[in-house]
Amino acid sequence: MRFTQRTVILITVAIAGLASAATTMATAASASVAASTADAASCGVTATIPVGAGPIGVATDPKTNTIYVTNGPADTVSVINGMTNKVTTTIRVGFQPRGVAADRKTNRVYAANFGGNTVSVIASCLR
Repeated sequence: MRFTQRTVILITVAIAGLASAATTMATAASASVAASTADAASCGVTATIPVGAGPIGVATDPKTNTIYVTNGPADTVSVINGMTNKVTTTIRVGFQPRGVAADRKTNRVYAANFGGNTVSVIASCLR
């Protein structure tokens, strides 16, 4: 066998191997895209919960499954039961609350009142 014949055979084998690998990769990529599409299809809005005017900040307390939402123009914090997705109470806080944080160790919620330059400390509603 001459050198050029060997070269042609090796190139042919390499191309055949690459074609097989490309098919395998395309199949894997297709499966990956299908899985990503399935994951994306399961993502989406599961509930829309009406709260006070101008909701801005959100905090959660995983210990009690409670969500706190600051309502800036309303000067309130809405308290939501995470199991039922219902507002259980609305608490009046300082002027224009924006940020909110829940401390599950102390069972306190802190609302930063932008317009009043204050922080309201709220006792956690559920224990």
